Amino acid sequence: MLQNIDLLRPLELPELPSTPLISILIPNYNYAKYISEALDSVLEQTYPHFEAIVCDDGSKDNSCEIIESYDRKDSRIKLISKKNGGVANALNVAYNKSKGEIICILDADDVWMSNKLEKLLELYTSNPLCGFAIHNVIE
Repeated sequence: MLQNIDLLRPLELPELPSTPLISILIPNYNYAKYISEALDSVLEQTYPHFEAIVCDDGSKDNSCEIIESYDRKDSRIKLISKKNGGVANALNVAYNKSKGEIICILDADDVWMSNKLEKLLELYTSNPLCGFAIHNVIE
């Protein structure tokens, strides 16, 4: 239990560089059916300064072959393969390899609108005290 609530203060965030690197963390487990669409939506982003780290969590399907084909065609996409340990573990592994000033999570069976990273960056630059963002989902 916290003894002195007065000691709690928001974390002071450093100023973002003019073109921050955005790290996209993608946990994958047996999503061969969807991972291409997810990665295509990443490659269609209007903001190009990103890295996409896909952590494959011991898939038994051909997910890794698909991800490797993206890795070969675009250096911003990186594959990490590991034995199965669960989605939280996969995200932690991807996070530990990330280099970005901004971190985003994309599920392997999800897609982004092409301006997602651009809109996110606009939010962070117009609100320098903002350290976390969520948004609506379109089904």
